[in-house]
Amino acid sequence: MQDTANNGGGLFFTAANSQALAKAFEAAIKDVNKQVGVAAGVSFNTNSLTSSSVLYLTQFNSADWSGDLVAYDLDDITGDINSTPIWNAADELDDDTVITPTTRSILTFGATYGVPFRWTDITSAQKNDLKTSPSGGVDTDTVGQARLDFLRGDRGNEGIGESFRIRSSRLGDVVHSSAVYVGKPEIGWPDIAPFPTGSDVYSNFVSTQESRTGILYVGANDGMLHGFRADTGKEVLAYIPSNLFSTASGQGLHYLTDPLYNHRYYVDLTPSISDVYVKTTAAGTEHWATILVGSEGGGGRGLFALDITDPSSFSETASTPANTVMWEFTSADDVDLGHTFSRPTIVLMNDGQWAVIFGNGYNDSGSGTAQLFIVFIEKGVDGTWSVGDYKKLDTGAGDTTDRNGLSTPAVVDIDGNGTADRAYAGDLEGNMWAFDLSSSTASDWEIAHKTAAIRPLFTAENNQAITTLPLIVKNPEVSDSATPNPFPNVLVLFGTGQYLVNNDTTTTDTQSFYGVWDQRKDGLDRTDLVEQTFEAGFPANARVLTDNSIPYNETGNYRRYGWYIDLPDSGERIATKGFVRGDKVYFNTLIPSTDVCSFGSSGYLMVVNYANGGRPDTATFDFDGDGDIDDDDLLSNSGGTVTDAPPSGVKVEHAVLTAPVNLGNKRYTGVSLTDDSNSGGGPRHPR
Repeated sequence: MQDTANNGGGLFFTAANSQALAKAFEAAIKDVNKQVGVAAGVSFNTNSLTSSSVLYLTQFNSADWSGDLVAYDLDDITGDINSTPIWNAADELDDDTVITPTTRSILTFGATYGVPFRWTDITSAQKNDLKTSPSGGVDTDTVGQARLDFLRGDRGNEGIGESFRIRSSRLGDVVHSSAVYVGKPEIGWPDIAPFPTGSDVYSNFVSTQESRTGILYVGANDGMLHGFRADTGKEVLAYIPSNLFSTASGQGLHYLTDPLYNHRYYVDLTPSISDVYVKTTAAGTEHWATILVGSEGGGGRGLFALDITDPSSFSETASTPANTVMWEFTSADDVDLGHTFSRPTIVLMNDGQWAVIFGNGYNDSGSGTAQLFIVFIEKGVDGTWSVGDYKKLDTGAGDTTDRNGLSTPAVVDIDGNGTADRAYAGDLEGNMWAFDLSSSTASDWEIAHKTAAIRPLFTAENNQAITTLPLIVKNPEVSDSATPNPFPNVLVLFGTGQYLVNNDTTTTDTQSFYGVWDQRKDGLDRTDLVEQTFEAGFPANARVLTDNSIPYNETGNYRRYGWYIDLPDSGERIATKGFVRGDKVYFNTLIPSTDVCSFGSSGYLMVVNYANGGRPDTATFDFDGDGDIDDDDLLSNSGGTVTDAPPSGVKVEHAVLTAPVNLGNKRYTGVSLTDDSNSGGGPRHPR
């Protein structure tokens, strides 16, 4: 089985000394006069640790809502982070000797195709946004064009002239979007059917792109998706989604120029990248291309697709904008699309069409139910969306009074042929849904569990929203031969908890991490699982789990379908995705501060055995801080009832932990420090 959303496997060792984690690397990042935060996490330009490995960190500054993307060299032996950045994208964008507002390549979507972000090229509705004054009135074309120039980076009217907002940088804050590196193609699609064969095999496309310039793509809350050269940090492309234009007060692009601007989100989600065999323009023919699908998170209800195959062609001239911008799909096309917090997955479906799969997100203006969207990539390149251009699988959970929404799905290739067979996604009501996509006929795709009626695979406790990507692994305790098709014999690993709006900081409902077996039974709940708990008598900053076995192979009422762990601290939740390596699942928890102006207060680095949710078999944290992970890092409790046990969690104070990421045999976590006397944020040394 291949998880097309999250590639697993490989041996992984991790360590964490909580004080070292909170203080390491601080000197290189700290600025006591600013509130620098890291919310989205870190990313890399390689899949393994090599002499050319670089770490990329996105940042935001809440003092003035500027942002940055910073590149750091990694030691190819230890994985340690060089304290001196290679480059800062904000510095490059602010340096007029590198790029100027008039020479930037900034695109948007016009009436039916991509256009330059220039006054003479945008639509009348887009001009009306830029002519909207802070009071809600309508300014002249001259003022509107001045606002456009401001967004392109002109500084001449900041605090003077038109008295636009004063910026410390042209680059807006980057909060929930990680940078995605795109160099030579490395997806690994096979050269056999159902993929193209003959002269159109994927390997031929890879060979033609071997020397492609590496670009980092990241969304920012200046209204743009940015593309920066990985070697220099120079911007080569920016894209403004057209649904972000608005004349409403406190919205639209005009609001970014308002001197009383109070932060809002615009392009606030990590983009998805893949190589696909499609038509990228209405008049074109099918060919291999690298495409980017971006979405807006809390910034809006929309997605967009760009052809990023050839970065050297990015420009505002001739037909380039129309050829680069493939389509947009927004709530104007379907009212059931909510704020697009669901990160899309780009896949080949079993009917032969390439598609983008995502949850409908939150706060839609349609039915209020949780729905899975399947948008066929080629269908949007003509500039319109019609019946049959996309599919929705409606769970029926939710309504207009109590709106639900589907979160990011994990899309899984069960039979190993490279196509999407199944998707798993949670919703705000605590349901984990399974979707059957295995048929070669699109009309047969459906919610997987519906013996008597449509039912979720599992339903969590009340008030346990599922907002993060689930992780999918084979159940190692049960052979596939014992679970005949169409049952996939997988464990669905996911945490619960919501951290989307300010009110979420004060919620204290108990949240959990689950491992649920998808085999035959639907409508599962906690009574069908085995609980793991935290042992007593250990240091306050350490957690040691029980190690109860799961009777997967029993029959009748004795069989259990997975495990769960309740998080014991008040307000503790899981708001970022984890990852699987070896026989373990790694995730971080968040215990937010009730002060909405702070980044949060604390959290735990967690690791558990994914087969039963118990403590790992060996030490995985450098708990004694001696630089080694060995038996000296095992713990015994004060009562002597548990001895030589590996910790499953280590607490980190005064920090918000981003999603953990893996490179080689190291784990990296971005950190926003929250100590009032020591504000700062940065990547932490591998732990």
